[in-house]
Amino acid sequence: MKGLALKLRGRIIAYLSVASLLLLLMPVRAAAQGQTVLAVTPAEAEVPVAGQFSLDLTLTDAVNVNAFDIMLTYDGNLLRLDGWTNGNFLSNLAVVVNTNNPGNFRLVCTQMAMEGVSGDGSLLHLNFTALAAGQTEITLAKGELSEPQGVAIHPALVDGQVTVGTAQATPTQA
Repeated sequence: MKGLALKLRGRIIAYLSVASLLLLLMPVRAAAQGQTVLAVTPAEAEVPVAGQFSLDLTLTDAVNVNAFDIMLTYDGNLLRLDGWTNGNFLSNLAVVVNTNNPGNFRLVCTQMAMEGVSGDGSLLHLNFTALAAGQTEITLAKGELSEPQGVAIHPALVDGQVTVGTAQATPTQA
C-alpha cells in the first residue's frame, strides 16, 4: 500500500511539473506596449452656434482589433451628429448596429475577411453640427473592441468636451 501511495505521489508531482512548464512556455501578450486607449480627439473643441465640425475616435496601442462596439453620449440639445465615416484604422467594415438618436450614438462594426489590426489610428470620423450655446461632454459610454477570434478587448476610454459659443462678429473699420 505504501509503494502505491509513493507511485501516486510521484505521478502527481510529475504532472504538476509538466503543467507548470507548459504555463511558462505559453505566449503572453507584451505589457510593454501599454494599454489600448480609445479617445475622443481632439479632447476639447470650441465651435460657434450653427458651426459644423468633426471629431475622431482614435486608438492608441491597439493589438489585433477586428471589430468594435461604441456608444457615445452628449447633449442632444447642443449638438447633432450628422454622420460618420470609417477612419483609417479598420477596413472593409460591415455595420451590425447603427443607432443615431439625439444625444446617443451606438455603432457596432466588424471587418469582413480581414486580419486583426494593431497600432495607432482613427477608428471613426464623426461629423457634428452645433445647435445651441453651451458645453457638453462627449462621453464614451461604451468602447469595446474585439479580436478576430471574438476575444473582447477593453480599452481605457478618454472622453472629450465641446463648447458651443455664439459667433463673434468681426469689427469692421469705418
